Amino acid sequence: MMELYFEQPSLVRVFYYKDSQDFLTYHTHDIDLDVYRKNVLYLYRNPLPTVYSQLKFYQEDVNNRERIQHWAELYGKHLAKWLLEETVSEKKTILRYENLQKELVSEFAKVTAYFERQLDAEKIQAVAAQVSKEEVKKKTYHDQRVINRSDAYETSREEFAQNHSELITDLVLKQNQALQEYL
Repeated sequence: MMELYFEQPSLVRVFYYKDSQDFLTYHTHDIDLDVYRKNVLYLYRNPLPTVYSQLKFYQEDVNNRERIQHWAELYGKHLAKWLLEETVSEKKTILRYENLQKELVSEFAKVTAYFERQLDAEKIQAVAAQVSKEEVKKKTYHDQRVINRSDAYETSREEFAQNHSELITDLVLKQNQALQEYL
């Protein structure tokens, strides 16, 4: 959405403006927890779908307790770093994925404020209509690990949530109890 709204690409994964050298943001997952930047626009989401997504992306067994523990603890450390502990950034804006889904205009207003631009509510609604999972999937060359909309995937994710929600929450909070406020 940022690429289309600001009409400028983001990196590493560029969906809409593949050949531009003038980019808006640099996108990283910070898996090794070694990224520190002066300016940060941090997007996070609920740990449960995040852990599930990591397991599926790396083609791991979604019922393997060791791997669930690995990803949940890593994500808990990630959240603790960026939401609570990191002090290097001079300018940091925090967004929640679920809030973008529920309250797009008010949550995206944080993005436009970050870039010191005015929010155009009609424009962000028009952009959002263009950025569906199906459209992004086309731009990822059908990599099922990135976006999978099959019924089997959705059913598996629901079962995963039923079976592992408490465990994942406990493991994330084990990293820092203050994360409760963000979950």
